[in-house]
Amino acid sequence: MKRLILFIILVGCFCLHSYAQVDSINCSRFRTGRFAYTDDSARSFIIKRTNRIQEETEPATNIVTRFRIKWHNPCSYELKQLWSNSKSKRKNNGATSEVIITGTGIDQYSYTCNCKGLADDKKVKGIVYKLP
Repeated sequence: MKRLILFIILVGCFCLHSYAQVDSINCSRFRTGRFAYTDDSARSFIIKRTNRIQEETEPATNIVTRFRIKWHNPCSYELKQLWSNSKSKRKNNGATSEVIITGTGIDQYSYTCNCKGLADDKKVKGIVYKLP
């Protein structure tokens, strides 16, 4: 009986460990590539992301902002603003924001961001879509 209980506990631990790895693998799919999102003001952005740099372009205004991206783990990263062609956004050069991927889908992920450089450095939630 003791062996049966020990076996059930070990199988349970293995299942929990496997589940955690699947989530990390799902987040890892979004480290590089092209993405799109719409902010609270209904402005659309296109993201081009490599292992170290993220560049966001707002097609309506052609404003480009470049960030250094530092991954803390498969599902969270830090963005540090490096440059922008917008005078109003340049004042945020050097500001960092923490982003946590809270859920994943086939070609999208939801996130929360402690975003710096906004009017009140507020917490933002949204969805980012992977582009082909």
